[in-house]
This record gives sequence, structure tokens and C-alpha cells, in this order.
Amino acid sequence: MMKLIVLGTEETAQRLRKMLNCIDVEVFELIDTAFIPEAIERVRSCLKKMKPDISVFTSKSAVKYIWELVPEAAEVAGKCSLAIGPGTAESLFKRGVKNVLIPKRNSSKGIVDFLNSFNGSAFIYSSDRVDHSIEELCSERFLLFKVYRLIPKVDRARDLLSVVSDGDFILLTSASVLEALLTIKDDLLRRNVRIAAISRRIAEKTVNTIGRIDLFYDGDDMSGLSKFLSLNLC
Repeated sequence: MMKLIVLGTEETAQRLRKMLNCIDVEVFELIDTAFIPEAIERVRSCLKKMKPDISVFTSKSAVKYIWELVPEAAEVAGKCSLAIGPGTAESLFKRGVKNVLIPKRNSSKGIVDFLNSFNGSAFIYSSDRVDHSIEELCSERFLLFKVYRLIPKVDRARDLLSVVSDGDFILLTSASVLEALLTIKDDLLRRNVRIAAISRRIAEKTVNTIGRIDLFYDGDDMSGLSKFLSLNLC
């Protein structure tokens, strides 16, 4: 049976398993994370000076580190938060946040569009590889905190080759995995392993790095990803 190997988190794989009964869904983690101490201290320092009207989370990992390391920021976020997409929103809901907004476009551009029409202040929590469009938005009202770094597990990339078989799909959920995939690029291209991405942006970067993409989701609403994959893989 053909497999879909998600290069992301177990949470993402679990959501896809509920919809994709026709295919085995496995997860293979090629990214590690580590919090950035200076950024965490900056969050604490800035909170003493101002409380944002909304807390913005660009990933589930950003939620995790704020809740684990800066409880005072988590308390503020509990009043009103913006999540980049449904997966991040789910992480907030699980932590008891009831007022969670999601932009129409589940992407960095969606966050930018939302904040451009927002009259209040915001603290934005992200990784060290945040999209430039969000960095350009920063001002006295919108403060960006890169609270964790993404660390590609380059040494694990070759292990992926023992998991995939001809005809399997690998699903890229982040462009950060490309650094690891580049080390096995020739092996991937020699095999009949098909490459899919959850966005046009990741797909374009994959083509530039690996030289190929077979399928990508071009929707703004990530809640439609499972249906898209079901239509194309089943």
C-alpha cells in the first residue's frame, strides 16, 4: 500500500489520518527546535512595559515555548490570540484559550493582512526563520519575538531513504526540511518517490532546491488540505 510520509509533526499526521483512509500516513521528523534565551528574556522585559491587545502565533512551537517559558505572556495570550492556521489554533484551544482568531489566508501573508487592518498592538511569536513580510511589519505597535530556532536534522535525512518505497509520497510541511533533503537529493530523484508540499511557497522553494515537485496545495485555508490530498491520492 502506498504511504504518505509527513515531514512534520505527529499532530499534523494525526489530522491527516482521520481523512485519508486510503493511504497509510506516517510521520518522519526532520526538524528540531530550541528556544532562544535572549528572545524569551526580551518578551518578559517588553511585557513589563506594555500588554498587547492581541498575541500572534506563527506555529504550534511558538505556542509551546510561550506557555512553557513565559506564563505571563501566556496569560495575556489567553485573552485574545491570532493563530496562523487551524493546527496552531488547536494548540491554543487545548491550552484553554477561547478567543482565537484565524486569518482568511492561513499564511504569513494572512497575518500581515489581518494586522494591517488591526488598530491595536500585537506581540508576534515566531521562529528564527519567520517570513520577511512579517519582519517588515514590525513597528512600535507590532513587536516580533523570534522565540525559537529551527534546526534541520541533516544527520537523519539518510534514514528517510530506508522508510520510503517506490510510489510513496513525502509531504513537506515546512521549507526548513529542504536543507536536510538536499543531502539525499540524488537518491530521491533516482527513486519513484513523489514530492508534495502544503503550499505554493514551499513548492517553489522545493523546485529551486531539489529540482522537482509533484503536487502542492494552493489553497488559502489549510482546513482544506486533507480533502485536497484525498482527491489526489485516493
